[in-house]
Amino acid sequence: MRDIPESESTICRRLRPILSALPLQAAIDSTDAFREALSSLEWFLPDVLQETHPEWRNESLDGICPSIARKTGDNEIEIIGVCILISDQTMTPLHVRLQLDPVEDAVSWLECRLGKSTPEGMLRVPYTHEFEMKGLHVLNRLDSVDWAYHVGFGERRN
Repeated sequence: MRDIPESESTICRRLRPILSALPLQAAIDSTDAFREALSSLEWFLPDVLQETHPEWRNESLDGICPSIARKTGDNEIEIIGVCILISDQTMTPLHVRLQLDPVEDAVSWLECRLGKSTPEGMLRVPYTHEFEMKGLHVLNRLDSVDWAYHVGFGERRN
């Protein structure tokens, strides 16, 4: 049994009631409860990223702005959108899929893809609502994105 970080157990406690109230493939509305779950995810994802990418020890997230958030299975969510990098307040694409453990307050499976790679490094666009609205067209083709980071753990339950 592994030690569950507080950021991970908090995500579970916040997401579980949201997901349990929805049918499969339902969109998740931008409620206060969901915004609190996203806030927990802002703490959790950098911890996971820094396990294999040392540069994330000096980076954090300052927001997650989903364009799509939906229940994709039992205790499972998919989020497609952008995230705000705290170091320079820029935005970059984000795609997260995670599944909660059915019993414990733990994430049993995670796949996180973050940042689009460009010849100049990871795409970092100044934070504006204009980018949030116009820049998401790249996310309609998730598999064609050259992701700067792709991390995950666990096995997805069917």
